[in-house]
Amino acid sequence: MASRSYHQTQVLTQTQLTDYEIAAKKQEGVILRIFRQHPLKTMNAEDLIPHFGGEVPITSIRRALTNLSNDGLIEKCGQIPGTYGRPINLYRYRSEVPE
Repeated sequence: MASRSYHQTQVLTQTQLTDYEIAAKKQEGVILRIFRQHPLKTMNAEDLIPHFGGEVPITSIRRALTNLSNDGLIEKCGQIPGTYGRPINLYRYRSEVPE
């Protein structure tokens, strides 16, 4: 079973929690489609920002990448220096998705 997509860190109503979970799943779907369209390309959270028009916090993209990696749909494949010189993870599409 896939993990929850939204990680609750504050007090929310059930309606808010449901809405945020749906939005997080949708974001993961967009990111997974990008990886499927470019199966040989490695990408990081910073590479994905333009796909969301700058309207999504990078921490949200990182959360989605971690969830997709934990679910075995993409895989970490190294690190590079990010915009601020700190290492950021690279990911690629897993051609053999676990069942």
